[in-house]
Amino acid sequence: MSSISGIRGSDPWFREIETPQNEGKTAPALNQPAANGSKQEDSSVLNRVLGGVQALWGAGQAFGGAVFGVATSETVVAALAGGAVAAHGVDDFQAGVRQMWTGKPVENVTQTLATAAATKMGASPGAAAAVGVVVDMAAGGPSGGLKKAGEKAVVKASEEFEKAATAGANAEKTSEELAQKTPAGADKSAEAAATERKVDVSGNYTFREYKDGPYTYKEAKGQLGMPGEVVEHRSQGAQRAVSKGTGDDAGHLIDNRFGAPGGGENLSPQNWKANRHGTYKDLGDKWAAKRKRGIEIDVQVTDVTRAGEDRPFLREVQWTETAPDGSATTYKLDFANTQTEKSRLMRGVPETANGGESTLIPVDFEKRQRIR
Repeated sequence: MSSISGIRGSDPWFREIETPQNEGKTAPALNQPAANGSKQEDSSVLNRVLGGVQALWGAGQAFGGAVFGVATSETVVAALAGGAVAAHGVDDFQAGVRQMWTGKPVENVTQTLATAAATKMGASPGAAAAVGVVVDMAAGGPSGGLKKAGEKAVVKASEEFEKAATAGANAEKTSEELAQKTPAGADKSAEAAATERKVDVSGNYTFREYKDGPYTYKEAKGQLGMPGEVVEHRSQGAQRAVSKGTGDDAGHLIDNRFGAPGGGENLSPQNWKANRHGTYKDLGDKWAAKRKRGIEIDVQVTDVTRAGEDRPFLREVQWTETAPDGSATTYKLDFANTQTEKSRLMRGVPETANGGESTLIPVDFEKRQRIR
């Protein structure tokens, strides 16, 4: 048995930080969909631009077709082909001028007649429209076909971009509406969600106080929970009730990282240096590491107080480690709970005989002996 100082516990002035509640304020939404009037205006401008392109292209076809027809007038077929191209150019020209004027899509006569003919022959509306476009492209010759294809591509791209923008705006609006309908506090943090998944093992520990002769004993025992997987309990009020005005910390008999309760039954006045930096804290760290390796640990911690005093002078610790293969080993250590300069001042206790401050004694827990 070794007599050493070092009491493990937690800072009695620990303060939980509360997460600010959602006050219901919503940040201004970005990329809101444009109003209907704005959409119509944008569409009208695009249609007028495309109408101008079609009119210019039609004029070019008409002139080119006429020149080709005159130049090849000796060949009837070539002359007719040039005339057809010129006629289609005139058709494109008039349709483009009308589209520039109205700002609405206008089909030329060639496309309209071809679509109507396909419809009369039993084609579906979609198929008939496709026939109209193909015939119109063919009638305009290679250059006319490229022009039509480019025009259709621009219109299609514009339509798809508008659809995507509208869909994105609608999705953002839906998200905002859902956020506004969510009750305050329902949106839990990741930390809170993780806490809900942890196991509360505080009920697995037992506590008792009893007297034997001139001493009072405060005992805590149980099987240590797995750190990080159990709910940690802490009561600031209980810690303050134990430590206020004493110069000591309110130290846990069994550390809350193992899922032990946080009330007064698991707290005692402890040397603040030993509580925060001492050998009992080191023992707790070793227990935590062994629990991670699958070793079960059953502990019994007993604080011993002399008659007429209100703080323990000794902590007796006994524990049994059970390895995964079933082998068990029992250990026992004693930890002195000496006064500090602060606790002597607060309690009015005279200085020790040597007049010095208490010191922490380093211990090798595996060998159960003091490190010299």
